[in-house]
Amino acid sequence: APLGHLLEHIERPADCPDIKANRLRVTWILRQLNNRVHLAGLAQMAGLASWKSFSHLMAYLPPISESELFEELCHP
Repeated sequence: APLGHLLEHIERPADCPDIKANRLRVTWILRQLNNRVHLAGLAQMAGLASWKSFSHLMAYLPPISESELFEELCHP
């Protein structure tokens, strides 16, 4: 696996958690969701068939205030 080959050639601190492709992918997806990237486009880029795959990640997104939400929903 490409990630495994990459990890063989880097130094990591002893307390560094295991680096796994699925954890990197989830971190990337959360970053994109937090940046308000279009769900269908993000699903396409992540190779997912549906936006439903994001539902388990909702708990990890920061909350949004009512005023911020209203502002976002009222401006195109």
